[in-house]
Amino acid sequence: MVLAVSDDRGRSWTRTVVPGLTRCSGGTYDYVDGPAVTFTGDGALLVTGGLFMADGSASAALSVRSDDDGRTWTRPAVVVEETDPDQGGHGGGTAVTDPRDPEVLYVVTPRFPAQSRTRNDAWISRSTDGGRSWAAPVLVADAGRAI
Repeated sequence: MVLAVSDDRGRSWTRTVVPGLTRCSGGTYDYVDGPAVTFTGDGALLVTGGLFMADGSASAALSVRSDDDGRTWTRPAVVVEETDPDQGGHGGGTAVTDPRDPEVLYVVTPRFPAQSRTRNDAWISRSTDGGRSWAAPVLVADAGRAI
């Protein structure tokens, strides 16, 4: 994944590759879907996104953080990961900063069913260190079976 960053309020832009997400940037996944950029409470950039294997064998939501305006990035932190295709696949979500504590972030990630028109649900993960690591996700919404 490539982002553009500006040091002069948008007059010029520099491209930066976010490392460790897909195979083309040193990661293990085939593609990223729905990437989102969030400014954390302490001013860092946090990129979250859903990552997938093209054959459906695995999916994850990961985050990477930059403390220097996108010049360098941390190693990806796992928000949620699924390696059993029978359980479906997880998508990514946008990180949201807790307004009371700039180090606390939340990400809601959907889990898509392995078979179409079956169970869907949503999971929430919490980071207490500005997105550097994530607690195990917790089920927060179960849409049940589609009609």
